[in-house]
Amino acid sequence: MKNDFKKAITSTQKLKRRDSILASAKQLMEEEKYNEINMNQIAKKAGVAKGTVYLYFQTKQELFLSVMLESFQLWKEKYILAVRQHGVDGIYESCMNVSDLFRKTIYIITTETENFTKNIGTEKRREFREAIKDIFLEIDKVTEQQIKK
Repeated sequence: MKNDFKKAITSTQKLKRRDSILASAKQLMEEEKYNEINMNQIAKKAGVAKGTVYLYFQTKQELFLSVMLESFQLWKEKYILAVRQHGVDGIYESCMNVSDLFRKTIYIITTETENFTKNIGTEKRREFREAIKDIFLEIDKVTEQQIKK
C-alpha cells in the first residue's frame, strides 16, 4: 500500500493518512501473526516514516485496537444486513461467514489480554469497551426484532 505522502496538513489529508496506516496494519494482520508484526512493517507498507505512525497511534496495541474495532463494526454491518434481508436465517448465515480478521481479533483479545492492555491507556480501553458495547446492543436489538417477527 505504498503512498507518496507529503506532510498531511488538512483534516482530509490526515484522515487519509490514518486510514492508510489502518489499512496497512489490517493487511499485515491478515497475512501474519500479531506478535510478528512491528511498527516498522506497518510504516513501510503505508509508505510513511515510523514516526508518522506514532503521530496517529501511540502504541502498536492502540493501532490494532482501532483495526479490531473496524473489524467488529464491519461484522455488525454485515450481520444487520443479512438479518434484515433473510430474517432469522440471516443470523446463522452471518455467524457462519465471520472473516478471518474477525477471528484473529477475537484470538488476540482472548490470548493477549494482559500484554495487549498494558500498553493501551485507560481512556482508549474505555472508548473501545463502549464502542463494542454499542455494537452488540445494536446487534441484539436487530436480532430481537427479527425473532419476534
